Amino acid sequence: MPQPISVPGLIAKLNEERARLLATVAGLSEAAVTRPLPTSEGGWSVKDVLAHVAISEAANLAFAKRMAVEDNPVQIPPDRGPFDLDRWNNSQVRRRQQLTWAQVQADLAAAHQETLAFVAGLEEAQFDRRGIQAVFGEMTLGQLLKILYRHDRMHREEIEQGLAAA
Repeated sequence: MPQPISVPGLIAKLNEERARLLATVAGLSEAAVTRPLPTSEGGWSVKDVLAHVAISEAANLAFAKRMAVEDNPVQIPPDRGPFDLDRWNNSQVRRRQQLTWAQVQADLAAAHQETLAFVAGLEEAQFDRRGIQAVFGEMTLGQLLKILYRHDRMHREEIEQGLAAA
């Protein structure tokens, strides 16, 4: 049986995984963060991966805010057709490729701070509110918020493997 989610526990996990992700890229040169990772299917660099993490967090946070107040919201309305996650991810990264490494880091920090503020303001009963997320379908708000730190972990591991293989 899964552990119940608490506001302090979720904030701690979000902070822990973000700190681990940032520690992985700390001290990398501009050349290192803009070089494509050999383990990235899309040829993304460290900078691209972190830009992706920032925009994904912002998009999922926007939906989380809806889930907290609306009954059973749908992230992507069915009339827009099937959602193609890879296409969306690649288009979002392309839009951010002109950003500097410092800008990407600032976007990542801003998204994280907004997430922490949102979570801090939640009542734990809200974690059970439901909605339909574009990729995973029906889920609770708590499950959606867990995706954020799991996403950090997944991409930290991707970056670690890519840097080791470079």
